[in-house]
Amino acid sequence: WFNNLSFNATFYHTRTNNQLVPIVWQQAGEVQNQGAEVALRYTYPNTSKGVNWETQLIASTNKNKILSLPREIANGMYTLREGGEIGDIYDANGNKLGSTNPDWLLGWKGKLSYKNFDLNFLFKARLGGIVLSETERYFDRYGVSKASADNRANFVPFIANRTDADYQYSATNIRLQEAALTYHFREGFIVKGLKDLSVSLVGHNLLMLYNKAPFDPQLTFGVGTYAATEFFMTPSAATYGASLKIQF
Repeated sequence: WFNNLSFNATFYHTRTNNQLVPIVWQQAGEVQNQGAEVALRYTYPNTSKGVNWETQLIASTNKNKILSLPREIANGMYTLREGGEIGDIYDANGNKLGSTNPDWLLGWKGKLSYKNFDLNFLFKARLGGIVLSETERYFDRYGVSKASADNRANFVPFIANRTDADYQYSATNIRLQEAALTYHFREGFIVKGLKDLSVSLVGHNLLMLYNKAPFDPQLTFGVGTYAATEFFMTPSAATYGASLKIQF
């Protein structure tokens, strides 16, 4: 079985100088990135019984650090400071709430084949990082959230007692990202010379297995490192489809 096992690992350490710094819009500063990506793969072929099994685990991590800046740069809750990360979030008092960056990104994919059938799946996990709910903040501000109603019943000045930290949630989540069931017709089926004719049923974003935030952490406003704020986003949706593949 050891011959069917493979392991790959990549490690890196880089420093980038004179990046375009937002707000001041000048090329300055130095940022350090270091991380790793590892992959473990196992293949179990058993053609005598018509069963084949492949599985792969992938894990990656990246840590960045701001080594130098011309000055501290603040843009709302997002602040760049020497010694901090690109992705740090601060409250109105300058206290660090956390980072939008994940600690680890994990993936587990597999393929189980039996005779003419293939079953493929992909689980994905994001560990660490935070997200913010501006929707919840707005509902509290206008007194239309359940929490604000509960506090009015108890004569508590709700909004005055809430801080930025009350609207932050862990971005850690685990989900069944994709699954597909495929049937392969025998070679030469219908047309001679046809190598493969397959029909698949495919689903994406099928099941959330773990999530503490009251929304899907992937559905945040904006793109890139600072895409960490949920602002009246639509609910996460699962999608289903079918595909036909023909190979001559």
